[in-house]
Amino acid sequence: MQRVHKDKASFQIECKKDGFNSGCTYEITVDLDEVTDWVTDIRQFAHDEFARNNQWIDAFRENVRRWYTSTPVQLFIAALICANFFTVAYGSQVQPKDGEPLKDSLEAADKAFLAVFCLELAINMFSLWFFPFWRDGW
Repeated sequence: MQRVHKDKASFQIECKKDGFNSGCTYEITVDLDEVTDWVTDIRQFAHDEFARNNQWIDAFRENVRRWYTSTPVQLFIAALICANFFTVAYGSQVQPKDGEPLKDSLEAADKAFLAVFCLELAINMFSLWFFPFWRDGW
């Protein structure tokens, strides 16, 4: 929280209840010309603390990214895309009637491909995070 008095600004900093300072509240008063520097520093400290507390997710994401972008995984995904294409093309050419075992098998294969591609999309978005995923034209 920030309050402005004539030529001074006050910041109230509340510590976590179970943290090092056990819920203490501190008030810091600074000159108005120093406010921007204080706000910038506080935001940077908060960002650094968040990053420090969440390093494990960045490491995990990097491991998933390395695995996902590896040649064997990308070749497997390409093979799945090709298999899906040929399955749909075959179903379109044969056009089995409702109730036939082939129709049921093709529908099951279609649902399986959909589930795998949704999982692949989720892994892709997680491993490349948000902006790199959407910036990639492929």
